Amino acid sequence: MKILIIRLSSIGDVILTTPVARCLKKSLNAHIDFVTNEINLPILRHNPYISSVILPDQLSQYNLNQYDHIIDLNNSRKSRATHEGQHKSLIKTDKMPIRKWLMLILKINLLNKSHTVDRHFAAVEGLGVDNDGVGLDLFLDDQVDLPVSEDISDHIVINAGASKVTKRVPRALIEGIIKSSKRKYMLIGGKDVAEEYKGFDKTNCINLIDQLSLEQSFRIISECHLLITGDTAMMHAAAALQKPQIVVWGSTSDDFGFYPYYGCDRTDLSHHIIKGLDCQPCSKMGRVSCPKGHMNCLTNIEAKEVLLKIKKITSD
Repeated sequence: MKILIIRLSSIGDVILTTPVARCLKKSLNAHIDFVTNEINLPILRHNPYISSVILPDQLSQYNLNQYDHIIDLNNSRKSRATHEGQHKSLIKTDKMPIRKWLMLILKINLLNKSHTVDRHFAAVEGLGVDNDGVGLDLFLDDQVDLPVSEDISDHIVINAGASKVTKRVPRALIEGIIKSSKRKYMLIGGKDVAEEYKGFDKTNCINLIDQLSLEQSFRIISECHLLITGDTAMMHAAAALQKPQIVVWGSTSDDFGFYPYYGCDRTDLSHHIIKGLDCQPCSKMGRVSCPKGHMNCLTNIEAKEVLLKIKKITSD
């Protein structure tokens, strides 16, 4: 059996598709090809359950009729354009748009924290594929070098970056955590926060912002003690790597089903801080600014709240 899976973006969303790819391979002994954007290649290139990774602009070179099933786990306008009307067996994930709209606009919650992974498995239920409960997959390249030579297993990594401002751990909160603790910290993040953290220098913190590739960031997370992050791709990477983490929620919500997924038996590794304001959530994917102009969902979080979570995780 040959199966084509489509999930174009983003990084975290692609990580969330890996249980379905694994279970399709193991249950059906299927040949799995995966269509995604180039930025996601580090996530899938070492995955033993995927035969080949195809970029969207390469898909025209493939005869889609060679596949027994096309599984669209994106179910967006862009993903539908890659296959619309070209295949007899099309399976699409349910993105529950009406329920998400009710949650965002009317604050009526009919989502019941249904995880995206579970919705993906519901889509392929007709193929006789069940969730094995193992969790997410993220296979790392052992040859990836890190810009630090010391052992970082006792370090707490703080991810300062996020594609949207309303999903970033605030700098004031990060400074408060580091200042109020004698632990060792490490900062990661991309170009989106490079200017904000330029010259950020603390004696108990290594600043690696805008110095790491995606694969290096994954490696850092795999070797650290725990992760502090917002609702980001690094949150899903930590879950795939079975690392404990503290998630600071801003404009989005775990109710939408994108919270850390560790598998069926590991619910103890994920710790959440969410203020539960009347205006939360205000977005499914984050915003470039707070629509009310205050961003209290993040700025009202105090360092002591995070430090209590750290103490709980480390059992000090």
